[in-house]
Parts: sequence; C-alpha cells; structure tokens
Amino acid sequence: ETVISSSHESGIFGVKPSMPVAEARKLAPHAILIPGDRERYRKLSEDFTRLLADQVPVLEKAAPDSYYADLSGVGDWAACWKWTRDLRQRMMRETGISLTMGLASNKFVASRAVAHAGNEGHRHILPGTEKNFLSPLSLDELTFPEEGMRHLLTRRNIRTMGELARMAPGMVQRLLGKQGIMPWQLANGICHLSVQPYQDPEAFSCEVTFSRDCHSIPRLLSLLNTMNDKLCHSLRKKGMTAASLTVKLGYPDFTTTVRKIPVPPVVVGKNMAARAHDLFHGLYDKSRKVRMIGLRFEELQQRARQMQLFAEPAGFSTEPTSLTMGGAGQSITSGYFLDRIAN
Repeated sequence: ETVISSSHESGIFGVKPSMPVAEARKLAPHAILIPGDRERYRKLSEDFTRLLADQVPVLEKAAPDSYYADLSGVGDWAACWKWTRDLRQRMMRETGISLTMGLASNKFVASRAVAHAGNEGHRHILPGTEKNFLSPLSLDELTFPEEGMRHLLTRRNIRTMGELARMAPGMVQRLLGKQGIMPWQLANGICHLSVQPYQDPEAFSCEVTFSRDCHSIPRLLSLLNTMNDKLCHSLRKKGMTAASLTVKLGYPDFTTTVRKIPVPPVVVGKNMAARAHDLFHGLYDKSRKVRMIGLRFEELQQRARQMQLFAEPAGFSTEPTSLTMGGAGQSITSGYFLDRIAN
C-alpha cells in the first residue's frame, strides 16, 4: 500500500505521496490514516481538473492532485500574485477542497514553495531570491537522475541545496558526471522545464488564443464552425458520440466564462455548430474583447452501429475503439509558474 495524498501537517514529518504506508506510519505514528477510495479519488480529480482548466491560461496536470500553470500573460508579479490568491479562494469555495499554492519564476522553485507554504497555504518566491530560498533545503527535496549521486554528495558532507549550489560546475561534473549538472542547476534555482498543456482524455476539444484580442463576432463564429468541423470529424473517425457540448471564452484580464449543455448523441455537424452558436451568444459579453475561444465535446461513448440491409461481410471492416483527444494550447517557456497541490 502507498500514500495517495498527504496533508501539510504530515509532510512536516516527512510523509509524502507515493511513499509506502508502513514507512509513513514510522515517520508519523500519530497521524490519522484514512482508507483510500481510488475510484472516488479519480472522479474527484477529473472533476477538479476540468474546473481548474477552465480558469487557468495554460495548465499541466503533473499528478492526480498536483498541477502547474503558466501565467506568463497574466501581467507583472503583483498581478500574478493577486490572480493566484483569487483563484485559490474561488476554487476552494466552489469545490470545498483545501488547496496549497506556490508562485515562482519556474516549475522547480514553485514546487518547493508549495512544500514550504506553511499554515497560510500559499507562498511566493520573488524573482532573484530563488537561491536564498533554496539554500537551506535538504538534498532530499532535490531530484537526481541517479540515486547514487545523492549518496556521493552526502559522503562529502554536502547535505543542502546551498552547499551543492556553491560547488564549481567542473567539480560537480567530475564527481557526478555530466548528468550531475541538472541537479546543480536546480539547486541554483535554474529550471527550463515548460508547462505541458493539459489534455482531457475523455473529451475532444479545441482552443484558439489570439495574438491580438478579438472583437469580431463573425470571426469568432467562423472559428467555432472550424473547430466544430474538426471535432465532428474526429468523432466520426473514432466511431464516437458526445452527449454534451461546452463553449469557453477567455478575456484579456484572464477571466473565463464557460457554458455547457447536453446534446443528443445523434447530433453532429451543422446541428452541433448551431448549438455552439447559441451557447456563444448566451455567453459572450459584447462590451469586451476575447483573448481565447474554445469548444469541447464531452461524455464520449462508442457509437452504436446500426444493422444495414446490405451489411458488409463479417470482418470486412471494424470501428476503431481507441480515443485520441484533440486539444490546443500554447506552452510558454518564460514567465511565472504556479504549482498547485490539493491535500
């Protein structure tokens, strides 16, 4: 048995997800162990992820309860910090789930900010202060390509990120090899990993983000038609039907509005486009320009095959059963990153 999720309080004693339960009991014998319900946990994670994806510009799902977001386009540091705190409060209010957030200039530092967020549940690391923040942290919080590297460092009495960061790069490479440069960079607050846009495995979706905000209703409707054609083609190709349709609009201040309706599984093509248009008109605030527009088909299932009078011989053709999710997103390698963990 392994730990699926752990609270901040248990984390102080070293308990963390994916750790064997027996080891967690030794570290925190007084902790309360709640039996896991994997199916319920999976469903909650999926529902939470969809809700979060509708609020965040670029979202990566790193684990069932862990996310990264690229906030490069939100604004300056103060705007990003206000935006993340507002998002945290809104998500907790709407889901009832306790959230911990960290804001930093890259993914690694953001993840450590979450781990050391304290009782407030949120922490930000100002650009330029990454090394000072990381310096006292243990090497146990650092990822190594090979576990033996950690042992080589501790044998030399190097036990914190600050001690590793102060080593000359040449010495690190001689001791750990070329791969040792990666953990050395992390200890120095250097991380070039980009956010990988989230794709819902149980939906077909498309999104378009404009380089210049759009205020043309004909253009927005034309884009909906194009996205609808693409998604309907994917449905037919995969032999699937969708029972719900969602339109999503994002505005320059990075607020989003979403509306979803059920649709008969037999509705495809132009009929689906007409419903998307109706949703758009009910959703769009004509006084505002649009930064992003998206269309999503959900509640997918395999299409029932109707028997034909002149049916093909058995084995002549088969309907594919695999599902490939279509999605669109932009990953930006620079800017501020938000790491979010739900306890």
